[in-house]
Amino acid sequence: MGERRRGPMWERTRQAAFRRDREANAECWLCRGARGPIDYDAKPSSSPLSYEPDHYLPVRDHPELEFDLANIRAAHKTCNRQRGARVHIDALGNRSRDWSRRTR
Repeated sequence: MGERRRGPMWERTRQAAFRRDREANAECWLCRGARGPIDYDAKPSSSPLSYEPDHYLPVRDHPELEFDLANIRAAHKTCNRQRGARVHIDALGNRSRDWSRRTR
C-alpha cells in the first residue's frame, strides 16, 4: 500500500473490503496462504499476519482504481509490504486441458 491513505472515501472502501474478505475467509492472494491464514481478529495492519487490503493494480499506475473494490485483494501485512507497488505476476503453466495427448 505504501503511502498512508486518509479520508472518508478510503475508510469506507477499506471497511467494505475487510467485511467482504473476512466473510469469505479470504486467504492472502500474494502467498496463497503459505504464511498461514490472515488473522482477521487482529487490528488491521497491526501484526505480520493481520489483514491489509492490497491493490491488485497499483494506485501509482492506476489512480482511477483506488476505491474500486474489484481492485482490492486480501493480503497479510507482511506480504503486502514486501510487494510494495510492484506489479504481481501470476504464475503461468496450469493447463486447462492436457494437450500432450492427441485424441482422434
